[in-house]
Amino acid sequence: MKKLILLAVPAFVACGPTPLEQFRAASPSSQGLEVSMSKGNQNKQGLNDENVKPALMPGVTLLATVVVNGGVGLTLGVVGAIIAHEPNSVTEEQAEWGPFTEPLWRHSFHLEMEKAGDDTYTYVLSRGPKDAKSKTREFEEVLSGKHEFQGRVAGNGEFVLRDLDAKTSAEVKYGRTAQRDLDVKVGFRGGTPSDYAYTQAAGGDGSFEFRVTADFATRSLAQETLTVKSRWHQSGEGRSDVTGIGGDLSSEVRFTECWDGSLNRSYYNDTLGLFPTEGKAELCAFTEASFATLPVTP
Repeated sequence: MKKLILLAVPAFVACGPTPLEQFRAASPSSQGLEVSMSKGNQNKQGLNDENVKPALMPGVTLLATVVVNGGVGLTLGVVGAIIAHEPNSVTEEQAEWGPFTEPLWRHSFHLEMEKAGDDTYTYVLSRGPKDAKSKTREFEEVLSGKHEFQGRVAGNGEFVLRDLDAKTSAEVKYGRTAQRDLDVKVGFRGGTPSDYAYTQAAGGDGSFEFRVTADFATRSLAQETLTVKSRWHQSGEGRSDVTGIGGDLSSEVRFTECWDGSLNRSYYNDTLGLFPTEGKAELCAFTEASFATLPVTP
C-alpha cells in the first residue's frame, strides 16, 4: 500500500497547473470581468396597451455597461490573444510574450508576467511600432496590474489601463469568491471622470451603479452629477434609484423606476413631481431604495 501511495504522489502533483497555465490564469483577460445585466424575457406582447410602458432605466443601465466593457474590453482582448500563443520564455517565476501583432492592430505588444509571491502575479503590457521584432525604448506601458489567487476559483486583483493617445486611464479593481460571485469597480480618469461598481452573485441578483458628471440640464453650461444604482433578479425584474445634484439643479432630485420580467415599468416616482407617479411601490422587485455610494470623483 505504501508503495502505491508513493507512486501516486508524483502523478497527483503532475495533474496540477503548469507554470504557463498559472500565468495565463492570472492574466486580466482570464478573469471574466465583463459587466452585464439580466435582460428578462423582453416579452413585447401588450405594448399596444396604453397601460403598459417599457421601462427607461434598463436601457440606460445597459448603455452604461457598454461604456465599461468598451473601455477595458478591447485591451483585455489583446492580452487574451497574446497569451493564447506560446511565450518567448517561461519559468516558474517569469513569462514573456512578444512583441506580437495581428493584421488589424496598429501596434505590436509585449507582455511580461512575474510571480511575485506564492499566489500573486504581476504583469506589464507595453506597445510599440507594429513592425517591431524586439522590445525597444520606443515601447510604452499601457497596462499594469496584479492578480492574487485565493484557491482554484476565488481571487482578486487590480490594474490600470492607459489610453496614451487620449491621455485617459481606467482603474479597475475586482474580486471573485469561491462561489463565483463577482465584484468589479472601474474608475475612468481624464476627459470626463466617471465611476462604476458592479456586483453579480452567481445565478442570483446583480447590481450596477455609476456616477457621471456632465451638462445634463440645458439652462446653462453648469454640470450636474448623476448617480444611478440598478438592481435586478435573474428573472429580469429590477429597480433603479437615481439622484441628480449640482449645476442647474437647485436641490437634489431623486427618482425611482421599477420594472417587471418583461422590462415594462411597474412603478415610477420622483421627488419633484416632474412626471406623474405610476404603478405601486409594493410591485417593485426590491421594495427598499438603495442609492449609489461611489466616492466623489477626484
